[in-house]
Amino acid sequence: MNHATRAVLRHLSAFAVAVMLLAPAVIFAQGQSFGRATMTVEERYDSNLFGASQKAVVPPQSDWITQFGPLFETGYDSTTLKLQAHYGFRAEKYRTLTDLDKLFARQDGGGTLVYQGRRLSASLRGGYLYTQNPTDLNVETLRILGRSPAQRVDSAEGLAINLSPVTNLKVDHEFSRETLEGASTSNTNAVHAGVEHKTSERTSLRADYRAGLVSFTNVVNLGVGFTTEGEERFHVGTVGVAHAFTAAFNVEIDGGVRTTSGDLDPEFSALMRRRMEHGGITLRYQRTRSTTIGEGASLQVQGIGAEVLYTPTRAFALTVTPTRTSSGGTLSRDLVYFLDVQTRFRATRRWSILGAGRAGRQHHSFPIDDTVYLRSISVSTSVTLGTLEREREEPESEKP
Repeated sequence: MNHATRAVLRHLSAFAVAVMLLAPAVIFAQGQSFGRATMTVEERYDSNLFGASQKAVVPPQSDWITQFGPLFETGYDSTTLKLQAHYGFRAEKYRTLTDLDKLFARQDGGGTLVYQGRRLSASLRGGYLYTQNPTDLNVETLRILGRSPAQRVDSAEGLAINLSPVTNLKVDHEFSRETLEGASTSNTNAVHAGVEHKTSERTSLRADYRAGLVSFTNVVNLGVGFTTEGEERFHVGTVGVAHAFTAAFNVEIDGGVRTTSGDLDPEFSALMRRRMEHGGITLRYQRTRSTTIGEGASLQVQGIGAEVLYTPTRAFALTVTPTRTSSGGTLSRDLVYFLDVQTRFRATRRWSILGAGRAGRQHHSFPIDDTVYLRSISVSTSVTLGTLEREREEPESEKP
C-alpha cells in the first residue's frame, strides 16, 4: 500500500469516526430525517468521444449513449447538526460502440457532517467520483479529454469561529487524489486560513492565505511502464472586498500573488451577480494556477464565464452558460470554449425533465497547432421517491 493510498484511507477513516462520534447527538437533536431515491434516464449524443484532434490519424468518433442509474440519499437536519450521505451510479449503453458498454460507468459517493453553533462551526466532507469522461473533473481548465477511466477521492475539514459580531475566522484543510488511467496521478494537500471583517451592512473586507504540496506520478511510456515523479509546493496570499450596491446587485474581488516552486504568478478573481425579476446574471473572471487531469504539472489558468438564468415560473428554468478558458505552461497552451444550454421543467415535486446541449472547441498550440471540436446533446428525466427535505423556498423574483 503506497503513501497516497494510506493518506486516502486516513482521511476517510477520520470522516467515519467523526460521524460515529457525532451521530448520537444528531439523533437527540430537534430536526428532521430524510431519505430518497432518484432514478435518472438520459439519452446523449457526443460528436467526439475520444477527444480526437483534427490532425489525428483516427478521426473523431461519435455515438448515441443511453445513461441510466439510481441515486440514494439520506440524512438528518437539525438546528445545530446536519448529516448527509449519498451514493449513485450510472450505466452506459452505446448504440454503435458496444465494446464501451459499462454497468458502473460513473459512481458518485460521499457525505458531509456540519455543526453550527453560535460562535463556532465545524464541517467534515468526504467524496469519491469515478467516471469514464475525465473532462468532468477538469473544473477549472475545462480541457477536453478522450473517454478513459478517471477518479477523484477528496476530503475536507473546516472550522469557522465568530471572533466578534463583524469578524469571522476560517481554517480548513483539503486533500484530493486524482487519477487518469495510463497518464498521471496527482495528490494535493492544502491548508487555508482566512479572516473576514464586515465594515458595514453592505461591505466586507477579507484576507486569505493558502499553502500546499502537490505530488505527481506520470506514466511516460505505457508500453514500457516507465514513470516519473515530481512535486510542487505553493503559497497563495490574497486580499479582497465584497460589496452589495443594492439588494439585487453585488460584486466580489480578490487579488494577490502565488509562488509555485519558486515561480511567481498573479492570483486574481472577480464575481458579479445581478438578480432580476425572472432570473439573474452572473459574471466570473479568474486567474490562477491549478492541476488538471492528464498533466504531470500545474498549469497557469485564466478563465472568464457567465451564467444567464431565466425562470418565468417555478416549474421552468433556462440556463445559458458561455465560458472561455486558457491554460498551459511554457511549452504549450490550450484555449477552450464551451457553450452550455440547459432547460428544466418540473412537472411535480418528484419528477422533472432536463434538456441540455453543449458545444465546445479546444485549440492546442506550441509545439503543434491543432483543434478539437465537441458537440453534445442530452435529454434526461428523473423520478424521485421517498421523503424530501423541507424546502427553503426563495423568492421567485426580486425586483431591484
